[in-house]
Amino acid sequence: MSSEKALTVTRVELYRRVWSTPMRTLAKEFGLTDLELARICEKHQIPRPQVGHWVRVERGYDPEQTPLPDIEDAKLDLVNIAVREKPLDALAQDLDPKARAMLVPAPIAVQTDRSISHPLVLRTKKLLAHPRKDERGLLLPREGKPLSHIRVSEPALSRSLGILDALFRALDERNIAITWGNGDDDNLSITVFDEAVTFSISEFVQRVPHTLTADEEAKRKKGLYVYPPQWDYKLTGQLKIAINELPYDSKIRHTWSDGAIQRLENCLGALVAGLHIAALALKKQREEHLRWELEWEGRKKRAEAERRRQAEFDRKAKVISEAADAWQASNRIRDFAMALSKAGESQERWKDQGRDIRRLAKWARGYAQRLDPINRIGETVAEFKDLQESE
Repeated sequence: MSSEKALTVTRVELYRRVWSTPMRTLAKEFGLTDLELARICEKHQIPRPQVGHWVRVERGYDPEQTPLPDIEDAKLDLVNIAVREKPLDALAQDLDPKARAMLVPAPIAVQTDRSISHPLVLRTKKLLAHPRKDERGLLLPREGKPLSHIRVSEPALSRSLGILDALFRALDERNIAITWGNGDDDNLSITVFDEAVTFSISEFVQRVPHTLTADEEAKRKKGLYVYPPQWDYKLTGQLKIAINELPYDSKIRHTWSDGAIQRLENCLGALVAGLHIAALALKKQREEHLRWELEWEGRKKRAEAERRRQAEFDRKAKVISEAADAWQASNRIRDFAMALSKAGESQERWKDQGRDIRRLAKWARGYAQRLDPINRIGETVAEFKDLQESE
């Protein structure tokens, strides 16, 4: 049976989560349906993205975000959610006790006074030593593609690197492989249960309507055209770690973030356990996909065999039908030839005409002989065998 635990978040935090994560995905994190989460939002007067919002985001658009309205009832500022945790029995039923123990979160300490030492974190720091910034103010390497495992601002970089350093050292202590190739297209991944799992640490960015700068305001007063951006982006310093590329219907937790009380540093043990659970889900998905492919291949082979059997049946039926039609035609012409012969022997016929009729009857008998498949049964049998051997 599933268990429940209470989760309390602020109204502002839930609003931020609703506008940074699709409702269906966020609902799964809470163990809810998207309808149940929508009802919670309605109760606490939290606006939600309209239909098509996330499709527009995926296509590179920046759709408008409905502001969070003020409320008079202070009790609605805290949102209590009964989180339903799904049991892992279906995923972990074949694991030995040692492997099953990896699914239980173990504390991982982040020491703020410790210098960064893990090679992959030092490499990350080096790539972001002289960064460029995207429109939201998040750091990008000076050259090459963005780092898939970190998207934070400069003020949040030191803290993020410290979290990664503690996480990677903990993974090394558990003999969990961390892989990051040297190519531009190589992403950092963690291998657990023989599955490569990727994750990212990122910073929440608040989007607000643009406020004209002093320079823009001065230009507007002078009557000059001003083309300001629609939005300003405010760095929050709030961090989130998310496991990427999970099966769509896995319903397992894959994000951990700063909250009103909770700090991301206290979630690393849960993240490591989540990486193992995610690996089990990916393995199950891969096995199910392989099983589906084998079943599909089997259905294709059976359908092809049935198609070949039907085609062979149709070819054989055609040989027999054509032979039967020829036999019927030969008998009909033979009967006609016999009637001609009788007509030619009639005393009422003139001598010359009787001879012509008999000649016609003779030709008809020969034609019937040639049409009759019984007289050339060897050819018919050979054709039937040839078709049979072509299977």
